[in-house]
Amino acid sequence: MTSPLKTYASWPQRLQHAGLLGLAFFACAMPILYLTKQPGGLASLWVANAVACAFLIELPRKHWWLPLCAMAIANLSAGMLFGDPLQLSLYFCLANLIESILAAWLLQQSKLLQQFNASPQKLLKILAFACIGPVAAGASIGAWGLQSFGLGDYWELWML
Repeated sequence: MTSPLKTYASWPQRLQHAGLLGLAFFACAMPILYLTKQPGGLASLWVANAVACAFLIELPRKHWWLPLCAMAIANLSAGMLFGDPLQLSLYFCLANLIESILAAWLLQQSKLLQQFNASPQKLLKILAFACIGPVAAGASIGAWGLQSFGLGDYWELWML
């Protein structure tokens, strides 16, 4: 059975789905950003990118640009609301976009989604494609950015 998102074509429907992703991303980002602003806080569980990935894997790549724009707006808005400077918010927005795009692209390329419960090996492959590689890339980009802003040592930041 084809996903209903794979066949949509009308602009109102595309805008509605992009807006939904933007709202979902924002709703997931806000509590985590709140926790990062607390003493000793860190963003170790950034579920907003997983929401974006789950949304993107249901769409053909030619339709990704509008939801990604909505995600970027939500990401920037959340960061700015919590007082992050524009430059830092833009940097994290880029890192989150890269992580979400990489995870969704790898999952689409792997063709494993329909087989995730076929065996433990298939499940582990999906976790590697969706979680380990893209999240490590996002963490690397984030740590490098924070270091370049003078906010800490790369390896210490990466381990957060």
